[in-house]
Amino acid sequence: MTSYWKRLSHNGVAVPEPYLAEGLKVKVRGREVSLPPLAEEMAYHLAKKKDTQYVLRNELHKGLRHATPRLVQGREVRGG
Repeated sequence: MTSYWKRLSHNGVAVPEPYLAEGLKVKVRGREVSLPPLAEEMAYHLAKKKDTQYVLRNELHKGLRHATPRLVQGREVRGG
C-alpha cells in the first residue's frame, strides 16, 4: 500500500452558528405563508443546492415534501 501522508491532524469539529430566521414567506396554492424558523432554514438549504445532483436526483425533495407540511401546519395563511 502506498503511503500518501506521514501525519494527519485536524482542529476539531466545526460547529456552525445557529440559523437566524429572517421571516421568509412562501406562496402555497396562491396564498402567502410565513414559515417557522426550521422550515425557513430547510427552504434556504434547498435553494443553495438547487442545481446540484443532490436535488436533481430528488433525494432532498423527498425529505422536504414530508417534513414541510408538518412544520407549517397551524401557521397563519393570508390570501394573496
